Amino acid sequence: VAKKHTRECIGDIKFSPSGRWLAVGSHDNFVDVYDASRNFKRVGVCKGHSSYITHLDWSEDSRYLQTNSGDYELMFWEIPGCEQIKFPTALKDTKWDSWTSTLGWPVQGVWPKHADGTDV
Repeated sequence: VAKKHTRECIGDIKFSPSGRWLAVGSHDNFVDVYDASRNFKRVGVCKGHSSYITHLDWSEDSRYLQTNSGDYELMFWEIPGCEQIKFPTALKDTKWDSWTSTLGWPVQGVWPKHADGTDV
């Protein structure tokens, strides 16, 4: 199935652990979410980043998405509606299926002192 919803290149793409959702982060600064059970119909667009999407990760239960952008923002979204979670502490106990993000508590030790974001 061919889809064309972005003008810029794709920065990251991942299926949810359940296999139902496909998240596609682009250099258009947003993430498109598709429903694989409905012939990959686009069901959400996560908008809010100020720069291109670099990384995205799913929660183990496929309910949440975390995203990084080129300006080192870390944002969280409820799926499939792409509602931004404005208080990330609400997800403090969430288990993530993967962690490719370069931001967040699990990776804080990888950053050297005075790092500018391009170091990791």
